[in-house]
Amino acid sequence: MAWHAAPNPLAGQARPLKLAILNAMTKVQLTLPLSRTLTDADFVSISRMHSVYGFMAVRFKPASNELFIEYDASRLTSKEVRASLEEHGLPVAAPPSPQAPPSRPADIAAG
Repeated sequence: MAWHAAPNPLAGQARPLKLAILNAMTKVQLTLPLSRTLTDADFVSISRMHSVYGFMAVRFKPASNELFIEYDASRLTSKEVRASLEEHGLPVAAPPSPQAPPSRPADIAAG
């Protein structure tokens, strides 16, 4: 966290002030399933994700074989998050396809 020193008129000492940009974030947490077991190279890729603009955390959840992602939604969309993970070679499972609406029973359709 970045801090700036500003004079404190009451105590005559410097006091920390938060940068305004920290208050403008929209933090989103997302868990994505993996399509395969991670390799050593994948763990290197995960460590590099922390330097990608908008990502705050990327962690492996071994019990469920998933990635936990925390990102700033004011800077990235969920599609951009997924695309960035894929660009770094991480085996994110394909998103589920949208389900077709349930078909109507024959007796209601005939009715």
